[in-house]
Amino acid sequence: MVIAAGAVGGPVAAGAVAAADLGKRVAKAVKFFWETGEEVTRKLEAPPKTEDILKALNLIIAEVEAKARRPLVLIVDGLDRLSPEAGRAFFGESRFLDSLACRVVYTAPMDLYFSLGSGARHNFQIVEFPNVALHERGKRERKTKEGRRFFEEVLAKRWPSHTLEDGVLNLLVEMSGGIIRDFIRLVQEAALVTQEESADQITLAIAQEAIARIRRLYQAPAHAGVIRVLQEVRASTQPPDSPLIPFLLYDNLIVSFIDRQGVWYDAHPILGEL
Repeated sequence: MVIAAGAVGGPVAAGAVAAADLGKRVAKAVKFFWETGEEVTRKLEAPPKTEDILKALNLIIAEVEAKARRPLVLIVDGLDRLSPEAGRAFFGESRFLDSLACRVVYTAPMDLYFSLGSGARHNFQIVEFPNVALHERGKRERKTKEGRRFFEEVLAKRWPSHTLEDGVLNLLVEMSGGIIRDFIRLVQEAALVTQEESADQITLAIAQEAIARIRRLYQAPAHAGVIRVLQEVRASTQPPDSPLIPFLLYDNLIVSFIDRQGVWYDAHPILGEL
């Protein structure tokens, strides 16, 4: 998901030097740090001086734009490391986000969108980049060839196809839920099981064992309340009004996709029957 947008330009040399200078001066002007665990700790040396810090940042931005002779766009990445609570604090409470005198692009996971209140959501232009759909909305039996072909190409670049028994690739793709990271994780786990059993290739039985191992990790937080939410998502392809949604998206128990009608959701297939 991308939040906000802008246009980048300007002479390359001047822009690069100015941007490098911006990074150094911002570090001096704004003295805070984030600890990206379950909790995020933010420290400002002098909280009452927020206005002064913003003024300093905006003066730096103005100087960079003057040197580059084009509007500046800041791109903020790595927000997928923030928990839903941290994301809510970062986007819902921070005054820095909508007070900078330039366009800013924040790349963030979908759970962050649901962590925000409706008022905070209106402050940003949202552009969704969901996962690779492996079947049509609400029709698990109608598989998408494009999605599967994509994963075949991903694997072909990293793994010799002759080491997979027939049917293994389709099974691992299906259980990935369209998440590239999960697909790679499943292949790696299957390779580990293959090594443990001193096998010559990844068989269906080995793939099933790898899936079972990853499934146990996914099922660990799935208590009765979570299962009810996941059942509703799987049936309706839309998340219900539940405080659990940001956390289920964060943990990939709910996966997002997009089609011509917009964004839709499904429970991760590795969870099996709910």
